[in-house]
Amino acid sequence: CHEYAPDNQLIQCTYPQCHRFFHNSIECVGDYVLDMDISTFHCPSHFCAFCKKKEDPNHLLMQCTRCTKSYHPSCCPSTICPLNSSKFVCIHHRFVFAIFIHEL
Repeated sequence: CHEYAPDNQLIQCTYPQCHRFFHNSIECVGDYVLDMDISTFHCPSHFCAFCKKKEDPNHLLMQCTRCTKSYHPSCCPSTICPLNSSKFVCIHHRFVFAIFIHEL
């Protein structure tokens, strides 16, 4: 959401190499991760936005380069702009991305 909050009001993703911080609210982390223990909190970028299943070594997720949206390759909507096998730009950001590419 990019809104300011003091550190003591934010939760940090504990997924290795992630280090993202979030408000502990449905708007910021989604309803499917709110029930998690804060000490083992994994942010929305480690869950498929379609099937809601968590990423694992056998089922890696593709991630939007601009937000926390992630999908299993088999769950990706046709509205994404794939960049490679692990990154894409979601529908909410693809027009911004298209303008950026056009300006290059």
